[in-house]
Amino acid sequence: MWKLWAGIALCVIFMTVKVVGGVKANSLLILTDAAHLLLDVAAFGILDAAPLDDVVGDLLSGIKSENMDIRSSVI
Repeated sequence: MWKLWAGIALCVIFMTVKVVGGVKANSLLILTDAAHLLLDVAAFGILDAAPLDDVVGDLLSGIKSENMDIRSSVI
């Protein structure tokens, strides 16, 4: 879990630097890249709020055990 938060912190730091640099350089490209990092941070936050283990477990619990080929394709 700490690795996820470290990734979020790094993205926020880089995003801040890119926003300042984009404004100083008057560069829409750098500001757009900063917006992309903002979306990455939002995705990391969603990943932290809803762990995928529960979602995959719910999907697999509805599949019969004799259908192992289908079960492995879901994963």
